[in-house]
Amino acid sequence: MNTAIMIGHITKDAVTRTVNIKGAPVMVTDFTVAVNEGYGDTQKTDYVRCSVWRDRGAKLAQYLTK
Repeated sequence: MNTAIMIGHITKDAVTRTVNIKGAPVMVTDFTVAVNEGYGDTQKTDYVRCSVWRDRGAKLAQYLTK
């Protein structure tokens, strides 16, 4: 399992969709986090696309709103 801790802002509401894996439907929740780096004139924003699979993503989607 990969773990990353990012502090930033949600760019838009999370989107939950269903994909078929080996004939079984699986829910996937996608969202994007904007993370600022640096300060002043050198500040840069990185956009990180995130996906959460199965029930955890469906439960998390209700809290991931802009």
